[in-house]
Amino acid sequence: MIARGNLPDIVDVEEIVHFAVAPIYHRRFITHEPLTTQDTLRAAGAAPAAARAGAI
Repeated sequence: MIARGNLPDIVDVEEIVHFAVAPIYHRRFITHEPLTTQDTLRAAGAAPAAARAGAI
């Protein structure tokens, strides 16, 4: 994504992965809530959106 110019060069790719995985981990292992495909898609989409907005 960074190489294609979709994200700024200063974005920490590892941080994007952490940001995407955290909600999934929380639902699965902390709150023991069911995890749906929609949940994973939402988490996966939020991470690059946050990076583009400068939040990560």
